[in-house]
Amino acid sequence: MKKMLTAAILTIIMPAFALAAIDVPAGNYRLDKSHASLVFRVSHMGFSNYTAQFKDFDAKLTFDPAHPETSSVEATVIPASLVLPSPPKGFLKELLGKSWLDATTHPKITFKSTHVKVTGENTADITGDLTLH
Repeated sequence: MKKMLTAAILTIIMPAFALAAIDVPAGNYRLDKSHASLVFRVSHMGFSNYTAQFKDFDAKLTFDPAHPETSSVEATVIPASLVLPSPPKGFLKELLGKSWLDATTHPKITFKSTHVKVTGENTADITGDLTLH
């Protein structure tokens, strides 16, 4: 679950590093929620992929194209906003409960970068702290 959420959060953020290719000025940027979605897939015993999404999330980027290694990213996901298509009875409640996301006690999943390593002209590896249940 941790790797899946990390991948999902970075999928929100990573396209921002392509900004350097289109000459975007340095500054603070916030995710445009009207043009974003946070969808993920989990393999179901290798037979199919179960797709779901979080409806409430946000991300922000501090970006300097001249020094991308000084950039930082933060993302927040509200676990209670999890939406499942046609879930089996009780499945959503189980995922939001204490055994999985514990959305009542832990109402936010957060990622905050601690290091950005530029790996190419428009790519970077971002290391950070992921906090969830």
